Amino acid sequence: PDTTEAPETTEAPEAPFDLSFVIADIDDGGTIPQEFGAGALVEQCEGDNRVPNVTLESVPEGVLQLALVVDDPDAPSAEPFVHWVVYGIAANASEVTDGVDGFTYGITDAGTQSWFGPCPPVGDGPHGYVFTMYALNRELALEPGLDGRQLAAAIADAVVAEATVTATYERTET
Repeated sequence: PDTTEAPETTEAPEAPFDLSFVIADIDDGGTIPQEFGAGALVEQCEGDNRVPNVTLESVPEGVLQLALVVDDPDAPSAEPFVHWVVYGIAANASEVTDGVDGFTYGITDAGTQSWFGPCPPVGDGPHGYVFTMYALNRELALEPGLDGRQLAAAIADAVVAEATVTATYERTET
């Protein structure tokens, strides 16, 4: 008979990972106010390109880093249009916005390395904007300037939880 013992293994905890965040002046399921629109960057768009202020409410224990991607899956393109890419966010951060030392900012599909507000085509109906926060189980030293798809590939095997806030924006005027 075999008297060797099987090696001890550990499994990921079964408890749910509680990751949550809120965005000042943007409610989950609500409408994005016009001042967040890309108007300050794109002449035909509305708004002041006001940068969202994301407040972390709960980060799971053991998470070492966070990443945030905002995209518009309703954009008239083959893939969702990426409006904001922020990564290298310390797990103990309380807020995420543009211009924070220590955060790394990626490239949006508009070619900016900062928030690029909503500007869907006029008459295209409301577009959903999905803010997705990713909790990572390790610190990743990623190059600056990744786009949203490159970031997703780079963090895929480190994601232990994600949370989303979705809000709509519609342009009705030129």
